[in-house]
Amino acid sequence: MSHSQTRHKAQDADSVVQAVQDGAQSVVDAGAAIYNTAIDRTRDANRQVTGYVRQNPWNSLGMAAAAGFVLGFLYGRK
Repeated sequence: MSHSQTRHKAQDADSVVQAVQDGAQSVVDAGAAIYNTAIDRTRDANRQVTGYVRQNPWNSLGMAAAAGFVLGFLYGRK
């Protein structure tokens, strides 16, 4: 194998390594974007629920009691 062939194979390996690194960074960036979007949506939902509960405490208590009753009924039927 000549020196030029060895150098060409090394360059090919370097470009494969770079492509893998670029792909991995893209995955990390996409994951971070999804995570940040989920955090923002969760915080927004939390604000909305908190506002509703503060404005309608008795309705909220009734819904929580009903949900607890239904879940207790379903889980109690083993």
